[in-house]
Amino acid sequence: MFRIPLKLSRRQQFIFVLVWLLAALSVLNLWPSGDQNEFKTITHERYGFSLQYPARWRAALYGENGLRGNRETKLRITGSGLEAFSVNVYYQQLEHPTMEDAIKLTDAYIKRGDFYASSENLPLCTLSERYEELLKNKIVIKQKYNCHDSYYYQVLFPRQNDIIIIEYEASSDVYEKYLPEFEAIVNSFTPLD
Repeated sequence: MFRIPLKLSRRQQFIFVLVWLLAALSVLNLWPSGDQNEFKTITHERYGFSLQYPARWRAALYGENGLRGNRETKLRITGSGLEAFSVNVYYQQLEHPTMEDAIKLTDAYIKRGDFYASSENLPLCTLSERYEELLKNKIVIKQKYNCHDSYYYQVLFPRQNDIIIIEYEASSDVYEKYLPEFEAIVNSFTPLD
């Protein structure tokens, strides 16, 4: 019968822990995998949009109840789990929304961040940029702000009966790293009409 020795050298202990750690990472899918340039398409029929995202990332669609009670969240894309960033797609139903309606909606997100910051003695959120841009023959609003060591980049798509917001959220140390992928996601956004 095979017996595991009770006394292991430091080297054996290190190898044992390393093997278990690598096994856990592969089972939990925390290590990035897939081709760097490969993209997958995801479609949300109910909320009328599709987009492409890096194949090495994970995407999850959400229905009426959203993500953990956040009813506006309809899609979340995350990376490997080793770095703090996500891309979220928010949906807000609104008849004939204007650009001002879209701005009011996102200002509410920023105010929620300020409320949390003031209760935790953190710095308030700061809007650094907001501008309109033509994207696929539609005017969209792009805005950037930071909140509690996280950076946010939002693109607002007012449509006929709703507003779609695509938001990139990342910690300050990885924000620039995934910005090109976020831009590719935004450029791939296609409303289903």
